[in-house]
Amino acid sequence: MGREGIDPFYGAPIVLLVACENYPNAVYDGSCVIDNMLNAAHALGLGSCWIHRAKEELESDFGKKLLERAGLSGDYIGIGHV
Repeated sequence: MGREGIDPFYGAPIVLLVACENYPNAVYDGSCVIDNMLNAAHALGLGSCWIHRAKEELESDFGKKLLERAGLSGDYIGIGHV
């Protein structure tokens, strides 16, 4: 996100991007998904955290290409990363 040499994901071996089609409750629903993912990770004894910036990521050229490579088209909003 414009800062070279800084890992926004703190060296995580896996990063999950939560995004959904942009509709009025998208942020609320996506936030519930992330919350459930964090709870599930804890139940499995895994460390996890919510990293914000997905909205800005998907608005960038990189994010648009990422969605395209995933086969997604339309108006998507980034909610967060786990």
